[in-house]
Amino acid sequence: MGEKFEKLKSDLETGDASGIEDTFHQDYLYLKDNTLVNREEHVEFMKTQFGKKISVINPEFLYEDKDMMTYSYNINVRGKNYRVVQVQMWKDGKIWREMSNAVEF
Repeated sequence: MGEKFEKLKSDLETGDASGIEDTFHQDYLYLKDNTLVNREEHVEFMKTQFGKKISVINPEFLYEDKDMMTYSYNINVRGKNYRVVQVQMWKDGKIWREMSNAVEF
């Protein structure tokens, strides 16, 4: 297990955004803090962020099966450090629903 995570980790490290649109299911929704983000908004955000090579620190695989994946990583935003836990539910081989939290440490 962990194949989806290894692909994601590799893409983040290289900044490879090719095929990003194929990653997300047509019915994709992302619950982020108190915001619900649709597929089009998230794809555009990811294209922008991959272009900047997201600074993901210490990515850690937590769990994966055919229907879901969860992982964590650290980020630094405006001088503050956060641990993010990301949960993805998959449908038809694509990310269908996603949720994350960020806790300052």
